[in-house]
Amino acid sequence: MQVRVLGAHNLESLHTKHTCFLVDGVLAVDAGSLASALTAEEQAGIEALLLTHRHFDHVRDLPTLALSTLEASGPISVYGLPETLEEVASRIVDGVLYPDFTKRMTEEGPKLSFNPVGDNEDSWHGTYRVRAHKVPHSAPCIGYVVTGPDGHTFAYTGDCGGGLLPFFQDPAGPSPLFVEVTYADGMVERAQASGHLTPGLLRAELEEAIAHGTAMPHIMVVHRDARYEGDIERELRAVSSELEVRITLAYEEMVVEI
Repeated sequence: MQVRVLGAHNLESLHTKHTCFLVDGVLAVDAGSLASALTAEEQAGIEALLLTHRHFDHVRDLPTLALSTLEASGPISVYGLPETLEEVASRIVDGVLYPDFTKRMTEEGPKLSFNPVGDNEDSWHGTYRVRAHKVPHSAPCIGYVVTGPDGHTFAYTGDCGGGLLPFFQDPAGPSPLFVEVTYADGMVERAQASGHLTPGLLRAELEEAIAHGTAMPHIMVVHRDARYEGDIERELRAVSSELEVRITLAYEEMVVEI
């Protein structure tokens, strides 16, 4: 299974993109920079999309993706919490801001098929098994554990202020685990108020999992605020060294073979 990191930050600029992933060219995870990071041909290869939550930096490119692939490929199955799908349907692909792609627009029918998922619930797209774990954030949010046809597994927390133990204890044993760390420790109050992690808050999550006797996966950090990247990296190095946990930064266009 191949995971392509399309974006690894929380803001888009000339050199950074919103956090999202593409698995084996067919399964996308979040859509903040999904269209801007891919060619038209690559967009047409997407068959399914996992949304973590409703915030704009995670859903922005969904309508662009739907329009650009309208006649180039078949329908796209979109998975997410019911409240996430409702917000996307009512505010983005609402027939006003963008066409309602959940309605029939071509002979093949609707471009987007919305599929609600719940906490600790399994769903399947072809040979990919996906399990959702709810996480605390300022909007209802889930992360995903994805198992490919070869049995290999990775996970992504989505935006969260904690609650990582279900990922560490998931029976699929996901590794790597893509974890958001948005702010440096000097901004811990902002992080806690908005439902995000800092290196220190991640440390507490790791210590809890270690106390439960859980084996640590490779942690790959995404959703970083580039304005504080130097501090985040330095503080993560200290956490990695002191806890003896492998923690690395993911970057745009990184390809991870699992």
